[in-house]
Amino acid sequence: MVTSTVTQLAEGEAANWDDFVRGDERATPFHTNAWKQVVERTYGHKGHYLISKENDEPTGALPLFHVRSPLGSALVALPYVGTQPSVLARNSKAEIQLCEAALRLARELKVGHLELRQLEPLPLDWEMRQSYVNVSLPLGGTLDEVWKGVESRVRTKVRAAERRGLSVKWAGADGIDDFFRVYADTMHRLGSPPHKKALFRNVLEAYPDGAELALVTDGGQTVAGAFVMHDKRWFGFPWAGSLTSAMKNHPNNLLYWALIERASKRGYRTFDLGRSPKDSGTAHFKVQWGGAARPLHYYYALVTASKLPQHEATDPLMQTASRIWGKLPLGLANRLGPSLARLLP
Repeated sequence: MVTSTVTQLAEGEAANWDDFVRGDERATPFHTNAWKQVVERTYGHKGHYLISKENDEPTGALPLFHVRSPLGSALVALPYVGTQPSVLARNSKAEIQLCEAALRLARELKVGHLELRQLEPLPLDWEMRQSYVNVSLPLGGTLDEVWKGVESRVRTKVRAAERRGLSVKWAGADGIDDFFRVYADTMHRLGSPPHKKALFRNVLEAYPDGAELALVTDGGQTVAGAFVMHDKRWFGFPWAGSLTSAMKNHPNNLLYWALIERASKRGYRTFDLGRSPKDSGTAHFKVQWGGAARPLHYYYALVTASKLPQHEATDPLMQTASRIWGKLPLGLANRLGPSLARLLP
């Protein structure tokens, strides 16, 4: 007789959780217990990690976070990153059980809504949005073959950046201040509140062998950068930025190629270029490196809320807020931003 259960991760079970998710080829560094520590420590949102079992053998995992704000609360998987999927399950039965358990938990917590972010569709009759795409670059061939797959005008800009003296260096915690300066400049340009600097410190501490900074310098000044994360199978950069004043020298092109080189030389089969709004300029910039854009599936189950949240980049309310935010002085935006960023998972 098969006994199926879904329970929350108990104290002392973190190692077993990590062993299970690391055994799933779809898992990312954000599925591990380390991300739970980062989010709870940085923003105080409690993690509820659900694990399904058959006869005490793990069959699936779903990391959820209870995000509280003055605007309402939500149960979200996974917050603050564009990497998917949320649900890791060995079979469809475990997948359904985890989704049903998540909905029960959402009702117990009396949240406004439950949100699950997926690359592949789930067998759910919930509300679903496809406002974002994920771009992934295959790295199966040689580095020269990858280079030839990049659009010619992009290769030209990489070489132009090199001729103008730009270079890339790698750093750890010693590079956070330089990275944050270019990251905050970009967030202001995009009209979005930046995360607090402590987030990046906490990630480096929680992932001592799985996080690093790539910094583009021009005459000794950092003009662009990426916060890179990786494990044995996955390589990507959840956060990046560049100075508006430096764009004419193509620092982002040099940065992307440096990341591709690092991933390729380390033997990764794919490079996750992350999430972007569908049909956006950032999505196009990523695709021209040879990547493919795939639609993301965001599932919503309303619990106490009467309508879907309006916090996606494509929502009219967010577009208006973005225009206003971009007009704030940079210093003021950096001071106020983290308090708002924690509310926008």
